[in-house]
Amino acid sequence: MTPAPANCVIQNYGATDTRVKQYGLYGQTRISPVEGLTLVGGGRFTWWQTEDQVLLPTLGPVTGYKIKGRFTPYGGIVWDVSGQWNLYASYADSFTPQAAPAGRSRPDGKQVEPLLGAQYEVGTKLSLMNDKLLLSAAVYQIEQTNRLFNDPDLQTVVLQIGKVRARGIEAEAAGEILPGWRINGGYAYTRTKYLEDANPSFEGLPLTPIIPRHSLKAFTNYKAPEGALKGLSLGGGLTWFSSTYGGNPAMVNASGQFVRSTIVRQDSYVVADLRAGYEFDERLSLSVNVNNLFDKSYYARIAATGRGNFYGSPRTFFATLRYSYP
Repeated sequence: MTPAPANCVIQNYGATDTRVKQYGLYGQTRISPVEGLTLVGGGRFTWWQTEDQVLLPTLGPVTGYKIKGRFTPYGGIVWDVSGQWNLYASYADSFTPQAAPAGRSRPDGKQVEPLLGAQYEVGTKLSLMNDKLLLSAAVYQIEQTNRLFNDPDLQTVVLQIGKVRARGIEAEAAGEILPGWRINGGYAYTRTKYLEDANPSFEGLPLTPIIPRHSLKAFTNYKAPEGALKGLSLGGGLTWFSSTYGGNPAMVNASGQFVRSTIVRQDSYVVADLRAGYEFDERLSLSVNVNNLFDKSYYARIAATGRGNFYGSPRTFFATLRYSYP
């Protein structure tokens, strides 16, 4: 066999065998101490075991750990103020087992701890117009700890110091406000933040800046219930996202080297859609849709410079002819 040239790049392929076993036991209880008030409580016990072994390029030892009977509780309260209006509040723990990537371990030699979280939510729901229009609103907060951080300058070490928080507001409206006229829309405010991180330069920055802080979606459709236009329907929708960005800011790494910014930014944008349809009878119907009516150019997904950036669909027309038989 002819030996490889001295300048030839030799590629090592890696492989890892990972086996996970998990069992769970959960329960829930509901009690109503007084009329209109409901208390909800429950939780889950989790048993989890993982075994990892590096197969290539060389066979490694079997590693892993177990979690026995970890309890994650949740609870809530619902107050029916009236038959059409209620208020609620809830709390829930989250628990996600995780393992260090192959070839990495904590510098203190201890096992990787599970990802822990806590979620709080308060909201309200209101039904109007004989249940034809439904309104809802909620505020929430989610915190996670024990997030993993893979330092690119320390190839055999995984750090576990991450703590992040997400806060938000959501509001929705859906229903039929007039005979044949339906609406559906919502607004969301989302703010994420690094509270603690292995890299202090990240602290205070958004965790997921690719998620817009403000978003608004609205759709309406009118279908003539009777008269000369019976069978005709017209509708449209608007989607608006505030500015976003992806990537990491410039920083100095653990080796003292300057790392350039990989941030890609996108301004706020609006996408409009239209539709029209006609029902000839109970079996035959035709619909025409125009998506991205104004042919707006935008990123449907952004990540960082050089990768993971995808444009949204341009203006698109399509028609559907539907026939039901029998």
